[in-house]
Amino acid sequence: MPRRVLTLIGSMQAKIGFRFVHNGSAEPCSSCQLKKVCIENLEPGRVYEVVNVREMEHPCILHEKGVKAVEVVFSPVPVALEPKKAVKGVVLIYKHIDCSNDCINSDLCKPSALRPGDRCVIEEIDGDVDCP
Repeated sequence: MPRRVLTLIGSMQAKIGFRFVHNGSAEPCSSCQLKKVCIENLEPGRVYEVVNVREMEHPCILHEKGVKAVEVVFSPVPVALEPKKAVKGVVLIYKHIDCSNDCINSDLCKPSALRPGDRCVIEEIDGDVDCP
């Protein structure tokens, strides 16, 4: 089971299944008392998915309707792999594909949400990627 992290997001976005990229904090966040749970529990550049929403709302200078506590997990990220590594259920250490082509598949070969050395589980095989 993926590790759940408690954080805060805008009440309007606090819905199970909502996905977002954490882009770090905004200037007003630096003095907020909720900064630790809201910002510091997440890694910038990662994609998260809401898996549980708590009901209590908290005021927030950035979110008109306030924020809610939510539990999030890393969201699945589509990625291109060598065929021999693309086996459902396999756990692997991620490594970018070395490719100098700047093509429509660049986001699959080097997804911004994954970093070399990340431990990944292959959840689904979607098919082949055409490499120009």
